[in-house]
Amino acid sequence: MANAKDVKRRKKLAAKAKLKAKNKVLPYEGTKYQADVWRPYVDAVDDAVFDVMGGSSRQLTDIAVRKSFEALARQLRGGLPPLPAADENSLPYTPDSEVDFLVQTIRQNWAKAFARFGSCQPADLIGVLRTLLNSINAHAWNTGATRGYVDFVWNRTQTLGGSSMSVGRILSSLPMSEFDFDSDDDFDDDSDDREQPALPAK
Repeated sequence: MANAKDVKRRKKLAAKAKLKAKNKVLPYEGTKYQADVWRPYVDAVDDAVFDVMGGSSRQLTDIAVRKSFEALARQLRGGLPPLPAADENSLPYTPDSEVDFLVQTIRQNWAKAFARFGSCQPADLIGVLRTLLNSINAHAWNTGATRGYVDFVWNRTQTLGGSSMSVGRILSSLPMSEFDFDSDDDFDDDSDDREQPALPAK
């Protein structure tokens, strides 16, 4: 029979395991954020990756990008505003700060997307990041775990004519009403990854 010390230790371990699971950011395999309505916010992230790649002489890797996406998702869960404050200090790029620098660049690009296409909920931005984590995994199978995703982003964005929020070119034909999000249709960040949330109500 377990004594009181064993019971206390097991409870402590269970609490640690629960906290670790809560902080984990899993790839999202659903299709919600592949729809055109979310494209500005997805492309804002990809454009950030492209810009940081250019600034780093293409030294950015999938490993650093994954760390950035996971870190930003956790920060959003913790209450970080999606957009940087006007008085928020900008980080300079260095090889040692590339994860935080990419997080900063994503938030700056989201500010541009919000200004042009309207805002959306932090939970949906987390869904975007988790969808792109799944894309990293997919490209790892195809072209390698180190540079598969970043090389895909680089080549695709160059084909589109470079960054500068390419969402404007891709989505200029869509009416602004397409981006009126229903706040009651938030992405459930704690849902089973096998489920595919419905698109925002029209």
